[in-house]
This record gives sequence, C-alpha cells and structure tokens, in this order.
Amino acid sequence: MTSMRIPAGLYFHGAEAVPAPLASLDDAPDDAAAINFRRIRRYRGGLSRLTGLRELWAQAVDQDFLDDIARVPSLERVYLSQLTATDLLPLTRLPRMTRLHINGATRMSDLEWAAPLRELDVLALEHLPKVRSLEPLAALTQLRSLGVEGAMDSTVRVASLAPLSALTRIEYLFLTALRSDDRSLRPLHALKALKGLECARHFPDAEFVALRSALPELQCRWFDMLDAYPTLAEGTRSAVRRMVGSD
Repeated sequence: MTSMRIPAGLYFHGAEAVPAPLASLDDAPDDAAAINFRRIRRYRGGLSRLTGLRELWAQAVDQDFLDDIARVPSLERVYLSQLTATDLLPLTRLPRMTRLHINGATRMSDLEWAAPLRELDVLALEHLPKVRSLEPLAALTQLRSLGVEGAMDSTVRVASLAPLSALTRIEYLFLTALRSDDRSLRPLHALKALKGLECARHFPDAEFVALRSALPELQCRWFDMLDAYPTLAEGTRSAVRRMVGSD
C-alpha cells in the first residue's frame, strides 16, 4: 500500500520528487543540496566538492563512486541503486545520514556494514538476493522504518526474522518478497510500536492470527482477508478470480 510507505519514508511524492538527473557531476552547482546522478563510464570523482549536499540519488554505484559518497559528511538522505560496490563500510563516515535506500546490490552477501549506522531512522533494502541473515540489523534499535524486500522476479530468503525482535521502536516494516526458513512471525510480537506491516503470504495462517492477537492495532492486509475468508489461500483465489473477471 503506497499510503503506508509515505509516512514510513519509503515513497517519494509531491515536493519530495526525485531531482532531474545530471549528465555530469560538473553540472552540479557548488551549493547543491540535492542531486541525482548516474555513472555511465568510469567514475572520475567530483562529488566530494559538494560540501553542502544533503540528498543524493545515485545509480550504477561502483566502489570508487561509493568511496566518494562517503567523503560528503553533510549527506542526510542517500538513495543508491544498481550497486556493484561490495564494501559499504565507508558509509559509516556519514554522521548525519538518517535515511538510506539501497535497490539492487546483487553482489552483497551480508549486512555487517549496516550495524554501525546508529543514526539511521529509515533503512530500505531491496533486491539483495545473496543476503541470508538479518542478524546485523538487530543493532539498529533506533530505526522507525525498515524494508527488506525482494523484487518482481526474485525473493529474499533469510534464516529467521528473530533479529528484528530487537527493533522495539519500529513503526513500519516491509518484507515484500521475503521468505524466512522458519516461517515464523513470532519475533514481531515484541514490536509494540509497530503500526504497519507489508509482507508476502509466505507464512502460515496461524502465524498471522497469532500476530494479530499480539498486536491488535497493527495494520496488515492479511488480517483483513482473514476477516472475510476462512483461509488466506481461499481469499487469494477469490481476489484472483475478481481480477480476471474484471479484464
């Protein structure tokens, strides 16, 4: 639901629209506060001169590009896509960064780099197919919004959601296209501040029933479906029939 992603800080709209892309970093004024840049050829530097930059949208981020991003300590919101960089620890040198989005880091195998990012308010990770453990995220107890999501054609598979039980300040959680090996939502019972959950139907119905009992104020589409149908499978089939019938 897009409406849930707006207060969670995972969706851009209106005044938060992405800036027009720059053909070259040389085109960015020295006092730029927000820029959008896609690397086409070898990264040749130029970002670190923007000492007042607060928001960055960056595409095709290789290691040299990421290392230069880490040389801009004024950055508060960073949106990275199509990463080939594998060492993200330099991001810990951004003391003001409160929002980090990463979309498409197919070479990344773990989240150890994230544990020191204690100033983050919003962390969104999408299409990191090699990541298997959420354990490093347990250190980010200040998070208000978290997304760990797959993509249209790929699923993130992790061992368990257990590390998320430490995130007691979390208000919004997005686990679309994510599967856990233990198929348990029980770790979320501890998240008393949680307002909204988006996830795929990869957990047993009983897990959703138990979660609703533990967090009765939580918004989740599967709760609504269980109100209307005996099982989620039956509700999903009905929804598909309605969609087909409307074509």
